[in-house]
Amino acid sequence: MSSPWVKVSVVVAVYNPGTDLDALVTSLVAQTMAAAEFEVIFVDDGSTDGSGARLDALVVDHPTFHVIHIPNSGWPGRPRNVGIDAATGTYVYIVDHDDWLGDEALERLYARAERNEADVVVGREVGHGFGVPRQLFRRNVDDATLEKSHLLALLTPHKLFRRSMLTEHRIRFPEGRRRLEDHVFVMQAYFHARRISILADYPCYHWVLRGDRSNATHRRVDPEGYYQNVREILDIVDRHTEPGTERNRLYAHWYRNKTLYKLRGRRWVDPDAHARALFREIRLIAEERFGPAVEQHIGARFRIISRALRADRLDLVASQAIFDLDVKAEVGPLAVESADWKLDLALSCRLTHPDGTPFTFAVRDGRTFWVPPAPLADDPDLRPEDLDVTDEIGRSTVTVVLRHRTTALEHDQVIKFTDHRTDSGVITMEGSVHATIDLSTIAAGGRLGPGIWDIRVHVASCGWSAQRRLAGIGSKQPLGPGVTEAYVTESGHLSIRVKGAALPPRPTPSRPAMPPLPRPARASITASSAARTMLRRVVPAPARRIARDALHAVSSLRRR
Repeated sequence: MSSPWVKVSVVVAVYNPGTDLDALVTSLVAQTMAAAEFEVIFVDDGSTDGSGARLDALVVDHPTFHVIHIPNSGWPGRPRNVGIDAATGTYVYIVDHDDWLGDEALERLYARAERNEADVVVGREVGHGFGVPRQLFRRNVDDATLEKSHLLALLTPHKLFRRSMLTEHRIRFPEGRRRLEDHVFVMQAYFHARRISILADYPCYHWVLRGDRSNATHRRVDPEGYYQNVREILDIVDRHTEPGTERNRLYAHWYRNKTLYKLRGRRWVDPDAHARALFREIRLIAEERFGPAVEQHIGARFRIISRALRADRLDLVASQAIFDLDVKAEVGPLAVESADWKLDLALSCRLTHPDGTPFTFAVRDGRTFWVPPAPLADDPDLRPEDLDVTDEIGRSTVTVVLRHRTTALEHDQVIKFTDHRTDSGVITMEGSVHATIDLSTIAAGGRLGPGIWDIRVHVASCGWSAQRRLAGIGSKQPLGPGVTEAYVTESGHLSIRVKGAALPPRPTPSRPAMPPLPRPARASITASSAARTMLRRVVPAPARRIARDALHAVSSLRRR
């Protein structure tokens, strides 16, 4: 049973983060939720960089912060599970050691969960080096579904989970060195949750790509092991759905994003042994699990890659991969006007092939087909049904994206793209669009926050897309109360400056939140740390403080 005073248990798996841990600790200390209402459980997975000793020193000053030391397991699943098992809060929030939280994250997530009686709350994530799906966070959703709410677009574990649900259904992370453990955990939670909510109007979680790209996500995969892990996720889908459209749509997510998406990039022009092994495993799982019924839900762009895969055509994969890399968006401002928290944009837009010509489509017998450029146009293995975009072309869009220059937070507005049609039945993906951006509601129903917002325009059609910064036109243009100006930058792009103090890119404490990296710790320090951990679990708080002070004094004497 959870302790009545602990609302949220924050679980952090820690392994050799160095100073990357500091921003997270600072953001945890700064939480607006009362310190007594949440606990933080750091699980040190056998760190060798001194982080374990730093955490031991940290928890001395923070009674609701705890640290558990375990032998190195080599992957985040084991330490996360240890943290979940030790948690006492009503909810569990999974956090990575090199990310950080918005100051109000825990307070807002808990309030949303309680108000909606939700078992899972997906708080807004901001990507720093990662792309985060904007469509998931356009608005708050009280009762989200897999079918309508883009929940599959972000299967990271950085969410609030009701602990009793995790316990009742024995939902835990797979352990050991493996891939997609987050998907296994989150999908089980999604299927068992009575209600899932999305909190979009506050940036709760800042997800960071390390400069050395050491995140596990970016390490080279073992093809056989990776696709065995994909099969395990599909097995979860099978256990919770019946054969048919719903299952096929769910399958399409992993076929498109974790299978066909990997057949992109210049590596396929001259594939090495690893690439060829990856291709073999992708072919195998496609034959086993992703049939024609699934292909109906992946779109023309990926149907062409799927055709190359099934035909065992690495050369066709290469042709499509190179083409995909060089798709471009051409966007030009025709007019810019602003008043009363509204920004009116008239834009010329084109989605172009690598040679600069616009995407072209032909209408035949009431159906619309993509007209691919050479060498794809004459390939014998591409069938008319692979190029059929009849059901997709009407969903072509232009999206105006406002990106905060300091925090990387993004808000957007989608506009339907009206393509150019000729009397001869030829359609080109070019034309003009008009967008009125309401800056008082674009932030998930709220006003655009203070700071400088750069403007990007994203053009998408039939699965292909590209974006670019919007060039400026004119000069400074006042936008009304609370907004200083829309202006043209020195690089010639259009940006918006909103009055007020912008938030820093990451938490910066007035004093260090964590002690400095220590010299290698002695066994006596480790022993006293273990004792502190035991005391936190079994001794009442007043007595624990007395015992803690005594332990601290003993440790200090031993270090002299």
